[in-house]
Amino acid sequence: MIPNLDWLEHAACAGMDPRAFFSIGNHARAQVNSARKVCATCPVREQCASWAIETGESNGVWGGMSQQELRKKRRRFTNRHKTSTTSPKAPA
Repeated sequence: MIPNLDWLEHAACAGMDPRAFFSIGNHARAQVNSARKVCATCPVREQCASWAIETGESNGVWGGMSQQELRKKRRRFTNRHKTSTTSPKAPA
């Protein structure tokens, strides 16, 4: 099944160089801050963040979140999914 990515057309970053959202080197913090400013104006920020969390994207700024923030949210998302999909154990 192909995921619905129509929201990408409306993203504030549409047409921008994707490298602006993937920090490297000595200026990583400045790059992240610059990317977050673009995300702050984005009308599809929530869809972007959700997509990154659900697909396991581990690099770059997505939905205004840094890599560290994405990892934290992904852990919560994964734990919540594991909890909701496992059936309770029968009493012994």
